[in-house]
Amino acid sequence: MLGRLHSPQAVRLSRLRRLLRKVDTAGWLISSKENIVYLTGLTGEAVADRQAYLLVAPKIELLLASPLSQLKPKLRLRKRQFSSKKTVSEFIKELGVKTLAVEETDLTIQEFRQLKTRLKGITLVDGQRRVENLRLVKDATEQKWLKRSAKIASLVMKQAIANLREGVTETAVAHAISQLMLQAGANEMSFPPIVAFGSHSAVPHQVPTGRRLKQNEVVLIDLGAKVNDYCSDMTRTIFWAGSPTPEFRRVEIIVKQAYRTALTTLANGKTTAAKVDAAARKVISQAGFGDNFIHNTGHGIGLSIHEDPSLSARDSTKLVSGMVVTVEPGVYIPGKFGYRFENTIMITNRGFRTLTS
Repeated sequence: MLGRLHSPQAVRLSRLRRLLRKVDTAGWLISSKENIVYLTGLTGEAVADRQAYLLVAPKIELLLASPLSQLKPKLRLRKRQFSSKKTVSEFIKELGVKTLAVEETDLTIQEFRQLKTRLKGITLVDGQRRVENLRLVKDATEQKWLKRSAKIASLVMKQAIANLREGVTETAVAHAISQLMLQAGANEMSFPPIVAFGSHSAVPHQVPTGRRLKQNEVVLIDLGAKVNDYCSDMTRTIFWAGSPTPEFRRVEIIVKQAYRTALTTLANGKTTAAKVDAAARKVISQAGFGDNFIHNTGHGIGLSIHEDPSLSARDSTKLVSGMVVTVEPGVYIPGKFGYRFENTIMITNRGFRTLTS
């Protein structure tokens, strides 16, 4: 039985139960960490490494926990312990369902095969995308944590840039960012920070190295905080300790124009993820750098650093109020430098709100 009937988690589980009826599926086995956190309020740390599963049927929600875990969900869920003596499959059989939705992209091939072998007579269908579609629009609780995460990331970005000194290494800056995040109140990083000097900035996901910072050099920093499991993401590119070259200035103007165009398109209230990508890409292509814009314009963000919708040509998702995405056009010139400008953006009824700054 659900406790706290009006809690965000109770509302989310109610939506999932309605979805069960709509898709004619008798039960749902939730295995992905992010979806369990979303539906129960457990922390990501608690459910890592297959420490928990959530089994949802029309009249029951069952939290299956490993003997090693100490799970304290924000709902009064029925809890049972699985082990080698009584596996997850045994609990599923007890439900008496004929159809079970599973998260195929989360389960390993071995796990999926074991379920099929152990659950003979039960039809397994893929339900991952449907669960994750519930996470597309962020509720008020999620928005609160996303704003707090973005605020911390913005503060740390300013500190990281202000602390740059000649001779410091990329790895040293990345380590300092991690420390600053914790000091500012983040639980952890959304991802390992990207710090790239000079020509290294032409690699979008450059892994920090021992390269030392010199004057008159491009610096690209991409970072994000994680607060209560919710992520933020932002990138800044600067020309450090010197006057920017004409080429750098030109690329900077083009990328920021693409960024502003993407936001204008996103804010009109009647657009799709693909149209936002096309708008930004058109600006960069018309400036002659189309081949140097080598990634999507952005991505959804929340419990995962990369989630739907994807601001790409392949995603026709309609963008609506409550969705949170990154907007991050970039131009990368091999052997010279790269320039990316990125913020975490919340779509609103009136347009958008920039969460990172």
